[in-house]
Amino acid sequence: MYYADMLYFVALFGGLVVGALVILAVVLLLVWVHRILATLKDIRQLLVESQINQAAEHRQE
Repeated sequence: MYYADMLYFVALFGGLVVGALVILAVVLLLVWVHRILATLKDIRQLLVESQINQAAEHRQE
C-alpha cells in the first residue's frame, strides 16, 4: 500500500510539473508572437515614414 501511495504522489507531482511547464511554454510562445507582431508594426511604421519623407523630398525638388 505504501508503494502505491508513493507512486500516486510521484504521478501527481509529475503531472503538476508537466502542467506548469506547458503553461510556461504557452506564455513564452505568446510573448514571442507579441514581440514579432510589435517588430512588424515598427517595420511597417518605418516604411510609411520613409515613403512620406521620399514624397516630401520629391515635392521640394
